[in-house]
Amino acid sequence: MAQQEKSILEKYYISEKVDHETNTITFSFKKAKQARSLSYDEFLDALSEYIRVSEISSNDTRVWFHREGAYRGSVNLEKAKVIMERLTQNTVKKEEVITYLEKEDLVDKPAPKKSAKVEEEIKECSTKEESSCCESSCEVKEDSCCCELNSLASLVKFHIEDIQNRDAYNIGAKDIKAELEGYDVEIIKVNENNKGLDVHYIIKKGEMESLPSMKTLHGFKSEFGSKSVVKENISKGFWALVVILILLIITNVVLIALRATSVI
Repeated sequence: MAQQEKSILEKYYISEKVDHETNTITFSFKKAKQARSLSYDEFLDALSEYIRVSEISSNDTRVWFHREGAYRGSVNLEKAKVIMERLTQNTVKKEEVITYLEKEDLVDKPAPKKSAKVEEEIKECSTKEESSCCESSCEVKEDSCCCELNSLASLVKFHIEDIQNRDAYNIGAKDIKAELEGYDVEIIKVNENNKGLDVHYIIKKGEMESLPSMKTLHGFKSEFGSKSVVKENISKGFWALVVILILLIITNVVLIALRATSVI
């Protein structure tokens, strides 16, 4: 008797990204185990892309929603279409959309955890069962220990020595100190943007590791430099105006003196 072929589940993520410098929100869409991601201004656009790729795929698919360093639930293609219809009929602010999905029970979520402490849960994990990176284990069981690593990733602290006197384009991974007590932090790559430096990283504990996270660092020389240029231009404009006023005063004094002389 021929063995039945095991079905393949294609896994995707839609993650809310917040730029705290400009206070703007975007949504990234990516397939599991692929570095490439797409960015959308609206949640519905990211969800539409998931529906599009799912409809042309020969495999089952599922998308996980990610916000504030933690997963907020997942849905398959059919439920994604239900969400699309609901959000089309109801106006929801982009910063509230993933919370709305949870509140309206539109996503599948794992059963509540019994243990209250994240650290205790991680110690109780079986490293043999979780050793294959949480991208596979966490997606199947969202309350797994690896998912706790994902939620802790946002707590990583970064430090660049003498940052105010350095340009973002001259900074590499070796120049950045990343710390999270009790965990190892590995910087995957850094990318300069017009507002600072995007740092992509993961956190590890034993044989477990989180999914990639990204944080934008600010405070570089170029940022302060742009402010200094503005101040310098204002200062130059002020003194130019002062010089013009002085010249006008001198001119008026000379004219008055000449008129007085001619009268005499």
